[in-house]
This record gives sequence, C-alpha cells and structure tokens, in this order.
Amino acid sequence: MKKITAFAIEWDTDGEKIDLPEIVTGTFPDDFEPETELSDALSDEFGFCIHSLLFTFGEYYGKGKKVRI
Repeated sequence: MKKITAFAIEWDTDGEKIDLPEIVTGTFPDDFEPETELSDALSDEFGFCIHSLLFTFGEYYGKGKKVRI
C-alpha cells in the first residue's frame, strides 16, 4: 500500500459553492497509478469531476481544507 496526497484540487462544480476538500490523503494499492487513476478515484468518492490536481507520495503540509479517505 502507498499513501498519496492530492492537493490544489480544482473541482468541477458548475459554479455552485460546494464545500469540497482542497487536499485529500488516502492509502492506495501498490499497483495504483495516480497519474491515470487518482482523479477518477476522487470523483467516485466525492461525486464531482475534477478539472486538475497535483499529487505527491506521502503527506502534503500546505494550507487548505484537508480530508482523509
């Protein structure tokens, strides 16, 4: 298993003001490929598509609303 943190997430909310996280940390299988699978996993978890995001392996210590999945 590996820990991955998505940050600087730009959610597609069609202009609605929705309280969504800016930083999400989760544990994923070793064969998980964040470059191709992370935005889909977060969309499935939160119910909104993503315009863009950045990610790092491990924790991210920047500012923003954080959640763990």
